[in-house]
Amino acid sequence: MSSDLGHSSPFLHEKGGQRRTRARALRAVPAAALVFTVLAVPGQAEALGDPKIYVANSSGNSVSVVDAGSNTVVATIPVTEPYDVATTSSPTPRAYVTSSAGTVTVIDTTRDVIVGTIPVGGQPTGVAISNDLRRAYVTNYAAPFVTVIDTTTNSVVGTIPLGATSMDIAILDARTYHVAYVTNYEEGTLSVIDLTHNTVAGAIPVGLFPDGVAASDDLSSPRVYVANSGETTLTVLDARLGITTVNLGTHALPRSLAIDTDAFDPRVYVAGPALQQTAFPTVTFYQDAVAVIDADTNTVVRRFDSPSATAVAISEGLASPRLYVLTSDPDVMRVLDPATGSTVATVPVGAGPTALAIQP
Repeated sequence: MSSDLGHSSPFLHEKGGQRRTRARALRAVPAAALVFTVLAVPGQAEALGDPKIYVANSSGNSVSVVDAGSNTVVATIPVTEPYDVATTSSPTPRAYVTSSAGTVTVIDTTRDVIVGTIPVGGQPTGVAISNDLRRAYVTNYAAPFVTVIDTTTNSVVGTIPLGATSMDIAILDARTYHVAYVTNYEEGTLSVIDLTHNTVAGAIPVGLFPDGVAASDDLSSPRVYVANSGETTLTVLDARLGITTVNLGTHALPRSLAIDTDAFDPRVYVAGPALQQTAFPTVTFYQDAVAVIDADTNTVVRRFDSPSATAVAISEGLASPRLYVLTSDPDVMRVLDPATGSTVATVPVGAGPTALAIQP
């Protein structure tokens, strides 16, 4: 699938211009209506020292805290069936963890203690933090809305109507955009949310069972990657080039994504089980892998073996970049050299790790 934005502007709001018409309800929209909202916001503060990694262990009812300098677990925090986690930095470092109990657990990451529990909705899944650190946005798989949390008061300040079965969320507002992208698992769409007005601008058809989503405006153009977990593809939304599909070949059922924005060698890392289909409908599974995508060409350039990979993240804050991969058999976090795929360390975590977030 490929499309071009053509002469239509990719912006929902343009500086010095008039406000564009936008949809009031969730609906499928053509690629030309791909929206980005312009809003200048301050960047996140840089922090010194080794980062910490927060791992949600769904079956273990806990969050593991890993020191990235020593690759050791330094704390274990009890949380009921955590699914996803996102972190904030200065001035108030926090981790926000979604739980199947219908809540978001707030962790003070300076002391690694729970400081709040926020009721949100039905089966919360994904969570993302705005770049000004003032809002957390939570998707609810079993409820028809996205929950908006004020991170200063740790209270719900609004909801954004959306269809059920929403999975993951990514935000673009680091410099010029103020928009969120939400994967709708059963609908096979990606909702676009105008965060200036907390309204849904529309929905873009993607692949089968979209799960993870990642976004960045630090590549050659603002970009969104969607992991279609029911097939062997990624959907790529590019503000300059439009919408394209990346075929992962024998690496299939992608679930989690991480973007390395290195100016000279940008990469996208994709975690999920691999398969080989010799003759339809026969499918043979073999060792899982992390696919490495060249972000300039959107092609698979390497694969790193990683049994039972469930999630992936990249850290550029260390002396040497590190790729972190969660696996569920065994329950560990593997630390890889992203240049070679070689294992630097293996860190035991809790049972059934599903997500991780890196805090500088």
